[in-house]
Amino acid sequence: MKTELTPNDITRLREIANDESILTYDALSEVAISYFEAHTEFQKLRLLQVCGPISTGLDTQTWQERVDDIHDAANHFAKQKNIVVFDQLPFEEPITAIKQRRLKAGKTEEGVPDQAIIHQFYKPVFLSQTKRVILMFLPTFLYSNGACEEHRLGLIHPNKIENRYIRHNWRHRIKLGIDIYRLDMCDDW
Repeated sequence: MKTELTPNDITRLREIANDESILTYDALSEVAISYFEAHTEFQKLRLLQVCGPISTGLDTQTWQERVDDIHDAANHFAKQKNIVVFDQLPFEEPITAIKQRRLKAGKTEEGVPDQAIIHQFYKPVFLSQTKRVILMFLPTFLYSNGACEEHRLGLIHPNKIENRYIRHNWRHRIKLGIDIYRLDMCDDW
């Protein structure tokens, strides 16, 4: 059974998502939803997404380091059984293009997080899944407006979305072969 997006899947998704006729986050979410619906083997699995800062975050990290954190954690979870990791990176370019069009149209402001991304793209993708989605939050997720909004989605829709939290020392734990998530919300996240 196929349990992860292959490089070919990701390339194909990126090609579809970068179609210039996709002008809205809603249309982009339809691409992701139809992709998962077309791959029936994914419908038997739980969708997991790693959440954390990408465009904003700690000043001590570069954009590439933030992307690497998400990618490295996602690769760890891709090895787990009964889940498929939702790789959001193929959608970053079209999301940026849509955001620029929204900025030009006056639907959002420069430097202000565009919450429409969460509510018109991620939320429909998560709620369309037949099994409960797992959102795995990096310890730095609180530095990201988008990840905080994704966290709120899990609180609002607990029957469809499960919030889980990756421990602070997650890279060290992976090297030791120890599980990197916890189910409780403690003060140290």
